[in-house]
Amino acid sequence: MTLTGYQTPNFKIVMGGQPLVQRLEVENATNMYPGRLVIKGTNDSDIIVADGVGSPLGWLGYEQPGDNPPDNITSLYSVGAEAPVLSGAGGLLQMPLGLAAKTTAVKSDVLLSWADGQVVPGSWLGGRLGVRIPFSKSTTEVSTITLPAGAIVRDVIIKAVTVASGATIDVGTLSSASGDADGFLDGESLVTAGFVQHNNYDAVAANNTPGALLVESDITGDVAAGYYSIPTGYLVPAGGKILTYTTSDHTVAGYIFVVIESPGIAPVGICEKSVSAASTSADVQVRTLI
Repeated sequence: MTLTGYQTPNFKIVMGGQPLVQRLEVENATNMYPGRLVIKGTNDSDIIVADGVGSPLGWLGYEQPGDNPPDNITSLYSVGAEAPVLSGAGGLLQMPLGLAAKTTAVKSDVLLSWADGQVVPGSWLGGRLGVRIPFSKSTTEVSTITLPAGAIVRDVIIKAVTVASGATIDVGTLSSASGDADGFLDGESLVTAGFVQHNNYDAVAANNTPGALLVESDITGDVAAGYYSIPTGYLVPAGGKILTYTTSDHTVAGYIFVVIESPGIAPVGICEKSVSAASTSADVQVRTLI
């Protein structure tokens, strides 16, 4: 017998537990799908979809009583609708198309709130939250998640899984959208499996691997006439920025961890069933933490 864990119900958001329910008014219908995370709107009685900047308030319900519910769990609530907002740690919910595209989540992963009311898989890295994104060989720039406007990227860390001699990776923002394709990491090594430490000090400043978006300045040291890259944070501008990567021409794979700070990016759940959203957003089962 194959054990599959919790079974996803039809036409329902709640899979288990007794969530708290408050009824609030939809202020903006953009991405207001059942199961999405919401935040406070203009007034305490208003809600808008979570944007990765505002603190998450709860999950948009469906089967609970309310005025003008959508026809099904994949349709939008309309402006002015009275919508149920669910909260309470320990509940089980499904999020139709709730896992953001270009990510993969594994059972027991921490899920972080994100833009468009979706979630992304993450990890605690030395007390900091990192959003996890898979990568594989590509000598041309690959677009991944969109970093929410107003968030601060503090670091980008690589975990190499498939490695090769001489292999490297660049990580940055989409160059065709006024970005910098190696702005976060420039030539980070993919030679040894595991987490990769940056090269922050070198006799040649250009050999330091943190990119220009994460470096305030390169200062000259007094040891072997080296240069030290002073770390800084990258404030994501209005409109957000698409995170990209490019690898050298080697067979490589692993994960990019984006260490990011924002009140709207916080642990909100635990993934209860492994799912891939590598190409498009995917349904995800969540054990709630809020």
